[in-house]
Amino acid sequence: MNYDLELSKEVFTHYINNEIGQNKTCKACRAYALQRGRNVSNGPIPMFHIGSEYAGAQKKVLILGTVAYGWKEELTSSFFDANKQTRQENLGDTITVIEERIDILYHETNGMRYFKFIKMCAEAIHGDSNAYSKIAISNLLKCNNGEVRNYNLQKTFDFCIREEHTGNMIQDIKTLNPTHIILLSGDYTKYGRYANLFIEMGFKTKMVPHPSSSVEGRLNERVQEIVTFINE
Repeated sequence: MNYDLELSKEVFTHYINNEIGQNKTCKACRAYALQRGRNVSNGPIPMFHIGSEYAGAQKKVLILGTVAYGWKEELTSSFFDANKQTRQENLGDTITVIEERIDILYHETNGMRYFKFIKMCAEAIHGDSNAYSKIAISNLLKCNNGEVRNYNLQKTFDFCIREEHTGNMIQDIKTLNPTHIILLSGDYTKYGRYANLFIEMGFKTKMVPHPSSSVEGRLNERVQEIVTFINE
C-alpha cells in the first residue's frame, strides 16, 4: 500500500467531527455560490493522496491544486451526505477509493497533465521511482460540481480555507506539517493571499503556474523551479 491510511484518517477526522459539507458554514457557502450561478454541491474531498513514506520523509512536500473535481461516480453518499457515524464507519473505504483512483491518474502514461506534472516534480525532488509514496496531494477548494474549468468565486475559497470560516485547508496543513507547499497556480491576485497565509503559519510556500496553463515545453522549467525552491 503506497498511501498512509492512518494519517489520512487523521486529516479526515476534522471533516467528520465538524460536519464539513453539511454544517451551517458549508450550507452558507453553497447558497452564496448558487445565488451567483455557481455550484459547489459535490464534496468535500479532503485529500487526494498522502504517501506511505510522507510522514518520515526529509522533504515533506504538499502539492496543492485549486479545486477538487467531481467524484459522484466514484464515491457513494456514505461520505458526502451521511451522518457522522456512517461517515466514520465508511472512512477506510472512502480513503481507499480516492487513493486507488489517484494512483491510476498519477501513473497513467497519457493521463491528465496535472498528474503528469506532479509525477515529474515528485521524481525530481526525491530522485527515485518511489517518489509517489513520499508526497501529499490536495486542493485549496474541497467541493466542486465536476467542472473541468475552475470558475469558483473568491469568497468560496475563503469559506473553505480561512480559519474564521471552516478552516479546512488550515487544519489539513497543521495535521500534515509539510516542509514545503507547492501551490499550482500563477494567479497571484486570486491565490496569493492563501500562499501568504501559509507562509505566515511558518510553512515554506511557492506558487507555480498550473501545468494545464503552461506550454508543454516549459514543464521541465517549472519542475526545476520547484526543485530549486525545495533545495534552498
